Amino acid sequence: QARGLAITAGLDAQRRVQLEGHRPGAYVRLLLHGMPKELVEHFDARRPMVLGGVPPQEEGYGFMQARFKKHRWARKVLKNRDPVIMSCGWRRFQTLPLFATEDSNGRQRMLKYTPE
Repeated sequence: QARGLAITAGLDAQRRVQLEGHRPGAYVRLLLHGMPKELVEHFDARRPMVLGGVPPQEEGYGFMQARFKKHRWARKVLKNRDPVIMSCGWRRFQTLPLFATEDSNGRQRMLKYTPE
């Protein structure tokens, strides 16, 4: 990291941004097209809009062990590999979960459907 900063230190700001992107904490101006008019009508500068993205290294495969609790309004039984949208903080991910349960011997058993 320090070596990378030393290499780009002699460059002008525009060339450095082309090579390494905007540094964290930098202010950028975004031009958005196709936004609904309500966004402009109800915009309040006292409540900033937070925009975010996923870095390239986080776009690949990841594994997470989690417990699901079925919402009372959910009517369908979830099947293995059915698309599910999960929220983690302000990020939302679409995933194809693989359901499993741990038996008394500590082994993971794949489930075809989620239990009732």
